[in-house]
Amino acid sequence: MYQVQEDKKRSEEAAKRAQALAMDLKARYPKSEFAARGASIAFRVSQGIAIYGSDRD
Repeated sequence: MYQVQEDKKRSEEAAKRAQALAMDLKARYPKSEFAARGASIAFRVSQGIAIYGSDRD
């Protein structure tokens, strides 16, 4: 969202927040599908891959 608006600072902050949330999900719910989905989204965000709608391919 922020990459499209060319707001680099907010984009980087959102990416860090996504990574932190994914780590929190993994710590709290290690066997949950949500932890795996969070890790998938965090990976895509860290690689700069745009995500629209569902994270499932």
